[in-house]
Amino acid sequence: MANYSALYNNICTYDFSNPYTARLWSRFKPADYDHAILTPAQLDERRKCEILKYKKNSSQMTKKEQYAAAARGTLLPKRGFAMQTDTITNPNVANLPMVGNSFVCPSPTQKCSLTTDCDVPGPAISLCYNPEIPLYNYVRTYEYKAGEILRSQIPTTALTAPNNLIITGGNKKLTASWSIPDTDIYGTFGGADLAGYRIAYSSDRNNWTYIPKATNGYVGSAITSYDISGSDIVNNAAYYVKVDSVNAAVPKKLSAFPAISSATTFLVPSKPQNFVATGDDAAATVADNKDKTNIIVTWSAPSSNGGTEITGYMVQYSSDYIVWNTKLVNVAQMTDVTLDSVTGLYSYRFTGTKDDPLITKSLYYVRISAINLVVSEDGIPAPFSSIVAVNTLNVPGPVTNVNYSAGTQRGQIILSWSPPKSNGGGAIQLYSITYYLTTDETRTIRVGGTTTDTNFTLSGLLSDNQYYTVFITAENSTYTSEPYTISARANTVPGRPIGLKAVVNNGSIILSFVMDDNGGSNIASYAISISTDATNWVEYEFASLSVASIGSVILNLTTSLLTNGNPINVNSVILPKTLYYFRAAAKNVLYYDSYGPYTSSTVTAKIIISPNPITDIQIAIGETVVVAPAIPAITLTLRWGWGSAGVDDNIGGDTISNVGYIIQYSTTIGSFKVWISYNNESNLIKKNTITLSTGIKPDTSYFFRIYTVNSIGTSVASEIFSIRTPQQL
Repeated sequence: MANYSALYNNICTYDFSNPYTARLWSRFKPADYDHAILTPAQLDERRKCEILKYKKNSSQMTKKEQYAAAARGTLLPKRGFAMQTDTITNPNVANLPMVGNSFVCPSPTQKCSLTTDCDVPGPAISLCYNPEIPLYNYVRTYEYKAGEILRSQIPTTALTAPNNLIITGGNKKLTASWSIPDTDIYGTFGGADLAGYRIAYSSDRNNWTYIPKATNGYVGSAITSYDISGSDIVNNAAYYVKVDSVNAAVPKKLSAFPAISSATTFLVPSKPQNFVATGDDAAATVADNKDKTNIIVTWSAPSSNGGTEITGYMVQYSSDYIVWNTKLVNVAQMTDVTLDSVTGLYSYRFTGTKDDPLITKSLYYVRISAINLVVSEDGIPAPFSSIVAVNTLNVPGPVTNVNYSAGTQRGQIILSWSPPKSNGGGAIQLYSITYYLTTDETRTIRVGGTTTDTNFTLSGLLSDNQYYTVFITAENSTYTSEPYTISARANTVPGRPIGLKAVVNNGSIILSFVMDDNGGSNIASYAISISTDATNWVEYEFASLSVASIGSVILNLTTSLLTNGNPINVNSVILPKTLYYFRAAAKNVLYYDSYGPYTSSTVTAKIIISPNPITDIQIAIGETVVVAPAIPAITLTLRWGWGSAGVDDNIGGDTISNVGYIIQYSTTIGSFKVWISYNNESNLIKKNTITLSTGIKPDTSYFFRIYTVNSIGTSVASEIFSIRTPQQL
């Protein structure tokens, strides 16, 4: 063995490098082998030799070294390939003879070496490389490049399997087609002519049925296509077919591995796609005291027809999810079904069966499956689509978002609304409006009219603040909704102003109130009635302050404009110190000839002015006795007023409770006096008399002046009045 290795080298030292470019790769096909001819030990030895002859291209790196090489980016660019062929590339170190690109060994069948020559640890074992033994699970079948399939023949002397085996399924049959196997390196088929092919089929790859029925039977070499049928081949099933090459050797030899492929017979179709079911909105028909209706289903063809034409569809419906009723749709004759050529959608309307018709106000469950030859002849059910729940035609819901407003003419109500949230399964075809006068005890219903729009105008109504009860219903093809009820009033005069207030500010009277009811049209003007006795009233018409008709209104009787564009003549209408009564009303654009009701109550206001100065002061001298020590003291009593004029005429129109006085005195002789305040605004003297007893000196001249104070201001000082106290009492 050593001499053999020295002479011819051994399988571990040949330079078997990759003869293919990096853009080519291989697909491997697992293959069976004939257990009667080959043993597992032979196959293992063949595979070990194949590995060891490329040992010099392999890597002995540890896992850590592989990780490090991967991190450096140097792991993949190495001399290692998934598959090599028995071809020699330069340099041919052994100078072996070659036939084409196939190398010729010294032995016509094999070459051997020891495992120790290949650095295999353990005792030396002889390994013999025999290319006649196939590589189990190691056979290159095709190479691919840029989408092209290129045949790659491995040089061999064995009989190979047929090429390009294709199985086509049919109606309870299979058709196998193939091309002749590759020749061996000698141009023969395993050393002999090709005799034919052995065919077998199976449903599980374990139990095979051979054709012809004898195990050793085969068909001639001229046959490359065969129809397989029989009672054990049924539709809707998968089968495997294997074809062995048979040569004319004695005894005849089979290929080491068969060609194996699979196919299915005709299958049931897949589920129909895009299935939708809806209730029909056409008017229901009455029969047997039932409101009968329809369901409309749409769908598109299944993604797979199972290999044969779709002839129809099975539509099933149920009211309880348990018992299903069936309707058959014939698409071959397009009976009761339509097909949209653009969308590819079928449409089918059905009424149910005679014994179980579809009725309104019901919930049904609907599903569909496709029918082909396998379903109709073999009775194998196809899968159904997802189940769709369908509500048939029902009563629509009430209208929503109902509002009303006044019209542009007197006696109108303009109604508006939104469609019902549920139309009951059918399009809303009509809205009906009825009404009655709310104060009518008989509730006589009047017909307002019908419309297909979502608005309606009621006309000819009373406009004296009368309310109406209005009903709005929605109708589909069969049913009418419950009425929506709303209380509405026709346009009228404005409502009564509320919250009337009057305040005096800087000599002006300001009125404020709120308008919460404009009567249905914009406010045109406001009527302010003024009286001094709450009986006799004078009306003034003020222009509307803004386009806004609802909200707060503030009128300054001094500056706000009348409808004639001028302000009120305050000097002749609103006099100071006079109590006035006020009330308010409004007029709108539509009822321009009459005002609405006045405020339910009146308010009062008076313009207060500063008081007049005191015109008369009387001073009287008196005495009092201080208890300890008992020394008599001088007192001065002052009394003041406006002479014969009344108090109310001199305090600026204010109430007497708001009036007070400030007293100042001086003992300075001459025109320039130093005045001392006896009190101030924080402690006004509320009466028109006072007695001064503290600090009054004898034989002294006292000068006095008085200011009058009301809620608006302080008068000018009164004239100066004086008195001289006696030297001694």
